[in-house]
Amino acid sequence: MNDTREEKQGTVVVKTADTGETLLSSSFGIPANGKTVVDHIPATEGQAMWLIDYTIGQEKYANHYLAGEAPFQLADYERWYKKLSLFMESASSQTWSTSGSSSSKRPCP
Repeated sequence: MNDTREEKQGTVVVKTADTGETLLSSSFGIPANGKTVVDHIPATEGQAMWLIDYTIGQEKYANHYLAGEAPFQLADYERWYKKLSLFMESASSQTWSTSGSSSSKRPCP
């Protein structure tokens, strides 16, 4: 979503927290006051945490998404949380910010 009066360009990379497998890597454009669907990531079997890196213009962002059906096991979440903390710590050391949320259809920014 772009709530500015200028078109924006960016890139996005989505990886699994457990394996680091890249699920999506793409460039995108968002029209002024518009939104766009970059791509769709197929539903996963089981549960996973996805780590999302995206850049819009010169600004870098980081986010995450819990994929799969709830409820999630506490042990899995604790394992993912450690990886998420390292991911966000690394991101913040690069002056990244966090924002956004994910929808159930799994579109990326």
